[in-house]
Amino acid sequence: MSGKIKWDEDMPPVEHEVCDESTIYRLNDGGMDLDKSNLPAQGWLPELAPLYRDKVERKARVCLRVKVLEKAETTGATIKIKKNKFCQFVKAGMLLSDGTSVITVKSVDTSNEEYDVITASKNLTAAIEAGTVLPEAKGESDAKAKYTANFASFGWRKMDDEDTIAFVGRVFSVLEDELYIPFTEEDKEALGDRFMFI
Repeated sequence: MSGKIKWDEDMPPVEHEVCDESTIYRLNDGGMDLDKSNLPAQGWLPELAPLYRDKVERKARVCLRVKVLEKAETTGATIKIKKNKFCQFVKAGMLLSDGTSVITVKSVDTSNEEYDVITASKNLTAAIEAGTVLPEAKGESDAKAKYTANFASFGWRKMDDEDTIAFVGRVFSVLEDELYIPFTEEDKEALGDRFMFI
């Protein structure tokens, strides 16, 4: 049979499983509006993306994080990160945190199919080990994470088509290395034993 398979852009681009889906407990609260202020206009928000469920404003805030693939030294300003081709939220001006310092993204090279490379506005103040998860920072002078996850997203959401989202309240056998957007240790502590990471 000749010809290429054409991907349906309205179907979620599922590449692999990220958890034991039989253990997913979905909150039956009707979902919440999705805050898109820190998200790209197009693409897909993947399943099990870390979310902050804001009960006061009835908003779901996506907790943006990137995973470092190679040790980044203070002699340079570049950081190689895991690629998220379905939701390319890293952009110039974004603020990331290494836990103690704020890293301002100057540019992002997305030309490689396997990874992206961030160039910071200045050399790193501390080395960053491979495997480190860098959260979006609260502000230019505040290295705390902008949000700490207390839930995760249920299913996939097309960014330019859907404005609400449902929450995963419990799930087991979450495959950390397979996640499209990783969780920080602070996130995992906040989620407690409702989420089992392996």
